[in-house]
Amino acid sequence: MKLPLIILGMGNDLFGDDGVGLYVADKLSSLVGSDDEICIMTTNYGGLRILDFLQGYHSVIIIDAITTGTRHQGYVHRFKGNKLVKTTRLVSYHDINFVTVLRLAKLMQIPVPKNVTIFAIEIVQTNEFKEGISPEVLKGAEYCIKLIQNEIQKFKLKNYRREYVT
Repeated sequence: MKLPLIILGMGNDLFGDDGVGLYVADKLSSLVGSDDEICIMTTNYGGLRILDFLQGYHSVIIIDAITTGTRHQGYVHRFKGNKLVKTTRLVSYHDINFVTVLRLAKLMQIPVPKNVTIFAIEIVQTNEFKEGISPEVLKGAEYCIKLIQNEIQKFKLKNYRREYVT
């Protein structure tokens, strides 16, 4: 039996703004709580290691930092799994990007969520050790929390209809 939804905050809070996904997931956890429909987790893992988190869920919402250079700091991007970058490549010999992880899982018949939504908050990438999130990114994080709360409401309504409407 597949569980309904996992919300996975990703990042590394040792690099300041890169920890924004962890921040959003922690805030959601305290606001939403947990129930039989939603699991909220955080991780600093990437690549193939996140398959362990995704197995057994029907839907996933991923929250992470992103650096596109096309938007201002704190801008919240929203991607659906089927609309992600069409070309995939290795990030390194030891790690692969998220799109490739999903495709490999499908090829290997590993059960992963059918519905994938990614909220990515624009940051300026640095390699500096730094604590805390900048005010611009924090503002985006607060907006992202509201967007995800709306997603959760839609998800619960959809789940309710699927289970109880005859």
